[in-house]
Amino acid sequence: MMEFRFVQYLLRVVTIILVSGCVMDSKVVRLKYAAINGDTDTVKSVLAEGGDVNINIKDENGNTALMHAAAGSKVDIAKILIDAGANVNAKNRKRDTALIIAAWHGQVNMVEALINAGADVSVKNKDGNTALKIAAEINDQKKITSLLVEAGAVK
Repeated sequence: MMEFRFVQYLLRVVTIILVSGCVMDSKVVRLKYAAINGDTDTVKSVLAEGGDVNINIKDENGNTALMHAAAGSKVDIAKILIDAGANVNAKNRKRDTALIIAAWHGQVNMVEALINAGADVSVKNKDGNTALKIAAEINDQKKITSLLVEAGAVK
């Protein structure tokens, strides 16, 4: 009898969650983890499946698949996502963009790819830091600093 009540409770919870608009899109989940793991084939497969794939959907921290790719310097995946319409200037909960994340992680090739894709080099995060400030003052990344300055960034 106890098991039956528990199952009823779970069904009620799931119903409330679904009615309130929560959707677990397996494509979105696969896209996120493929970006994190550098799985180019899965990214291409998910995008090729068509249908409604929100490439800019955010996880619980506000990060997009592009931001996850930026953190891990998955440049090939970033380019695929950008070509598919990923917003290079999307912000997470800390107001970091993929460019700020790439600068924080010292990802030179990713910073270059994001700049070439039109990333805004002047965006400030929640702490008031730009990608340039992070690269120059926090991480002492000379190559990234140079790329950002060439792209017109100011602290």
